[in-house]
Amino acid sequence: MSISKILFSFSGRIPRQTYWLAHLGIWASVIAFAMILGIIGALFGTRAHSSGFPVMVLTVPMYLCVLWCSLAVTVKRWHDHGKSGLWMLISFVPFIGPFWALAELGFLEGTQGPNKFDDGIFSGDSALAVDDPLFSTPPIAGRQCVYCQQTIVSFIGAELCGECNEPAHVGCTREHVASAHRSPAVAAYS
Repeated sequence: MSISKILFSFSGRIPRQTYWLAHLGIWASVIAFAMILGIIGALFGTRAHSSGFPVMVLTVPMYLCVLWCSLAVTVKRWHDHGKSGLWMLISFVPFIGPFWALAELGFLEGTQGPNKFDDGIFSGDSALAVDDPLFSTPPIAGRQCVYCQQTIVSFIGAELCGECNEPAHVGCTREHVASAHRSPAVAAYS
């Protein structure tokens, strides 16, 4: 699943790790935006209360984008539990609602395998789905390392072997090439 689909689409489902990373990215961008507005205000000698309209022109689109992205991520996380995105309304139940939503979305694992919202092609709680063309071409996440046989969770820290084009953890690549392909150049460096 591409980052644009994670942030802007209301279809599909995402695991816990993607949910947390998406919200971390959203709020990091909000903080960066606020800092940029503060720097602009300081450079031009304006105060927040005296520069209402220019700040509003910049802030309202940012707020709408943050709201859209947060809703899209939350709906997809409810989908991972096999529930409709309307379950996000539970957050408005006084006292218990926000805690329920946080516990279910942020800490409980979603349904294993396919459900009515997606066919479940991503692997467990991997950070990015295996079909993300931006980060993993050909897909690496969710496949087994050709050397140690452990599942590769994300494209970060993994690569394709230059000899056989099979996925391997970065730390396993040298050993794989030395043992499977009998590369004298790699063996000389060991």
